[in-house]
Formats: sequence, C-alpha cells, structure tokens
Amino acid sequence: MPYVGARQHSRHRLKSEVLHRAFVPQPNCKFNVDADTSIASDTPYGRQLTSSLGNSIGGHVHLAKVDVARQQLVTAIRLFFAREDAVSIYSLASNAWEVIDELCRLATVESESLRTRSHIDRSKDLKRDYINSPYRNFFKHADRDPDAVLSGFTERSPEAVLFLACEDYIRLNRASPVEVQVFQFWFIAMYPEKLSEASSADLAESIALAFPNIRALPRIEQINLGRVVLERARNDQSITSHPNTESTA
Repeated sequence: MPYVGARQHSRHRLKSEVLHRAFVPQPNCKFNVDADTSIASDTPYGRQLTSSLGNSIGGHVHLAKVDVARQQLVTAIRLFFAREDAVSIYSLASNAWEVIDELCRLATVESESLRTRSHIDRSKDLKRDYINSPYRNFFKHADRDPDAVLSGFTERSPEAVLFLACEDYIRLNRASPVEVQVFQFWFIAMYPEKLSEASSADLAESIALAFPNIRALPRIEQINLGRVVLERARNDQSITSHPNTESTA
C-alpha cells in the first residue's frame, strides 16, 4: 500500500525548484511532505466533510467550501491523468488551491503555501504573481486584453499548483481522496531530486514499486502510469477503506 503509507514517513522535504514557474527557485527553500498531517483526525474542517455532492435536503445540494475545493482538485487530477485539457486542469487546480489556502490560513495550518511564501521575493505575492499571473488571469479575463495571446503554457504547467493544493489539502483535513494521494506520490516519483537524501532513502522502495523507472519513460507513458496506479488504488479496498482516505464520487 504505497500511497497511504508513503506519507507516514516524517517530514519529507522537497526543495522549491519545482518545474512550474509558479514557484521561484530559492536554494534554501524546501517543500515538506508532512506525514503527521496524513493521520485522520477530528478537525474543524474535517467535520465539515460531506459526500462528494454535499448534503442534499429537499433536492437542494448543500456544499461546504472544503467540499467544493476537494471536488475541483479531484476532478483536476482525474483530467491530468486522462491527459485532458491543461487549461481546464490549471483552472480547476488553482481554484481549489485558493480555497484550500484560505481555509488553511483560517485554521492556522502550517501549509506548504505558507512556507513557500517565506522563500519568495518579498516584493512578490504567491497568489498574485505566481498562481494567478500569467495563466489564471489570462484564462479568466478578457476586459483589458481581448486580443492577447498567451505563450509558454504547456501540459506540465499545472503540476506545481496541483502538488501545492494536494499537500495543503492533506495538511488541512488530515485525510484525502485517493486521487490526491496518488498525485502527491506521482509528483515525488517524478522529481525525487527535490527530496532530502534521508527522505529519498525512505521512499525509494515505495516509489520503485509504484512507479518503476518512471523518469526514464516518455512523457505520455509517465502520465499513463499515473493513471494505471490511480485506477488500481481506487479499486484497492485496503486503500479506499483506510482511515486516511476520503471517498469521492
């Protein structure tokens, strides 16, 4: 069971040199994949979790903010591993991240976004300059630049914001859907050099079992392998019934 188990190691540290431009490379910045936050517990936002469609009363659907964020994030990950439209993936992932980021702030959670903010240039803002600009703003608005053309956006562009949303969601709720767990682990398998040496040693066997030789594969096969692992995980009762795993539609 590499997906749930992968987060049980204490404080896997990832450097901030992620591939996506959303995070400015800083030699002294690391991402923490915090195992402590993967343990299911009764948190204020955890108690708000409902079914994937929220509570339905009299035909009306009632959704908490965390429900909306979770569903957007899960959908974005499913689209990612299905190799669907990257614009839609980025839009969903950044929407989910924004809600999760604010919920983490309100709950005083030590999120990865909070740590990232401490390592970017003081004149920059994580949301304004790295999440929203230029991609998200371009996708949302046309009032000032209706004839503009975006360059530099690729199918890899959503990866970093997806990872950040996944990591922050896990820290917020201390449990997560299979999709979130698999993407988190896929990202680590793709970029193991971002981990400290100690954490790399801890995770090497699990990564090799779940994603054998993934870095040597062509891009399409890397994504396809993630999809296969996700499908297997969703059908593995030992994972879906684990207390660290939330159910989704």
